[in-house]
Amino acid sequence: MADYLYRIAESEINETLLAMGAVLIQGARAVGKSTIAKHLAKSDISLDASVSLIELAKISPEIILDGQTPRFIDEWQLAPSIWNAVRHEIDSRQAVAQFILAGSATPADDFTRHTGAGRIGRVTLLPMTLFESGSSTKQVDFRKLFEGDFSTVAGFGGLTVEQYIQKIIVGGFPNLINKTEKQARIYLSNYLDDISRVNLGTDIIKTDPARMRALLRAISRNIATEISVTKLATEAELDTENLSPQTARKYIDQLSQIFVLQELPAWAIHIRSNVRQRVSPKWFFCDPSLATAALSLSSDKLLKDLKTLGFLFEALAIRSLLHRRFSS
Repeated sequence: MADYLYRIAESEINETLLAMGAVLIQGARAVGKSTIAKHLAKSDISLDASVSLIELAKISPEIILDGQTPRFIDEWQLAPSIWNAVRHEIDSRQAVAQFILAGSATPADDFTRHTGAGRIGRVTLLPMTLFESGSSTKQVDFRKLFEGDFSTVAGFGGLTVEQYIQKIIVGGFPNLINKTEKQARIYLSNYLDDISRVNLGTDIIKTDPARMRALLRAISRNIATEISVTKLATEAELDTENLSPQTARKYIDQLSQIFVLQELPAWAIHIRSNVRQRVSPKWFFCDPSLATAALSLSSDKLLKDLKTLGFLFEALAIRSLLHRRFSS
């Protein structure tokens, strides 16, 4: 792949494959799951290529699983029975690094699907950091900081405020790295429309697009801010009618299930402490660009609103820190 860009999650995926029979790469749509999986796999098949492949996966999964290993099975959730077929095949082969699975959501667990414990590891892929997209000076290593090496805690040079704003608005989805702000806003607006209409499985209530977009705007206005679900629902009601806290909670759970929203819970100073530093959670999208798109923010608007920019910059920093959390 000539245009392939290195992803931080590569090492975690490879380490997981060396330890287990398969790895599930999970994450929001368009974060590059298929690209990184194809880069690391030796054979691949995509179930969304045709309806016949989905039926074949249900009837004769062994045909889908046959190929050089690790074999990548894309959009596996279109035929959920593949999960158990992979598990049984791993038990039969008694070997590591057999399969890579990828999908934007995981079907709900039920009695027909084993958890995969001990056989299938999970790695969450996020939109690209500034390091991955080539926009960082790469002078500070988060891994070393977390390991207690503070020899390099700051760097010189790097992006200007205006450039940081541009990176926040364009975001880290691989398809947008070299796009203009206008192109990114069009892409991200359609992305938000799509997730406002998505319904995953029978356990998820049907989404009302208008209410979901109102909730997305409320979350965007409160990005990186401590706020309860009840208050988010109240704020969203200013844009739409009858969004109860219960419905808002279900919508938030749905956004979390498709890896778009991250709820950062309150934390304690000490491991055994029951005293929390915060009461309400902070909210972050998988990429801060989604918040700017939901609020139709431009570089000019953000440059004139430094307080909002500060929250979005925090969200940008959290995106990088979450890479450390999910890839360690």
